[in-house]
Parts: sequence; C-alpha cells; structure tokens
Amino acid sequence: MTAHTLDGFLLTRNWRDTPAGIELEFWFSTPQGPLCALVRKEHSVFFLEQRSLEQVGAVLCDVPGFEIKPLPLRSFSMEPVVGLYVTQYRQARRAADELRRRGQALFMEDPAVRAGTYRSSLKVVSFDIDYPPWAPDTQPHPRHN
Repeated sequence: MTAHTLDGFLLTRNWRDTPAGIELEFWFSTPQGPLCALVRKEHSVFFLEQRSLEQVGAVLCDVPGFEIKPLPLRSFSMEPVVGLYVTQYRQARRAADELRRRGQALFMEDPAVRAGTYRSSLKVVSFDIDYPPWAPDTQPHPRHN
C-alpha cells in the first residue's frame, strides 16, 4: 500500500468495531472534492507501566482479543511501559475505565490526524438544535407550529 498526503478539512470522523478489528472512517473536504478515508483492521492501544502488569492481570484476562507488547518507551516517571493492543474499541474503553477505577495510570494514544493549512470552501453549514419538551421557557418558532 502506498501512503498519500493530501490537503483537506476534516468534516467527520467515526469508528466501528468489526470482526477484523476497528474501522476508522474520516470524511474530508479537499480541493479535489469530498474524500472518504477508511482505515481497516486497526487496534485500540493504550500504554501502562510494565510494573503494573501483575496488578492488572485480573482485568486484562477478561478482555478478549488483547495483546501485550513490551516497547522501547518510558512513562513520564521514566518507568518502562508496555502497549496493550485490543481488537475492539469498546472492549479497550471498558478495560481502560476499569483500570483507571482501580487507580492505574494509563497513557492513551489516538490515531494521528495532523493540522494543515487547507481551508474548506464550504459556504453552508447545517445543524439541528433540539430542545427537550420539558425545557422551561421554550416555545416553538411561529413557522414551526
């Protein structure tokens, strides 16, 4: 596969858990028109200090599809870290939440999308604002009766 660098304005991003791993979907506005970039078979990853592995074993054994990899990285306190790679985003978030609840320091990383200088030529933006019916002092606009 060849990597391409394009200028674009990020419109939306989304993720989906699939049987093959996480699928990331990015929609961009580019000078050439709309662009959908799909990244398939990704893993969610977070890092923790290597010395924490024994303490977190009970949580990690309940996470299907995870892999621990020693890495040549160090934490902010200069401790060796390991990467925990999980094939499903929801499982990774549940494990991370439980580890944090147990007082573990985690170091997270999200997919990299770098800032650029491209400015979209979009002229119209559409969005909905919904007011709950129980909100005080909200009256429908006369055109929407």
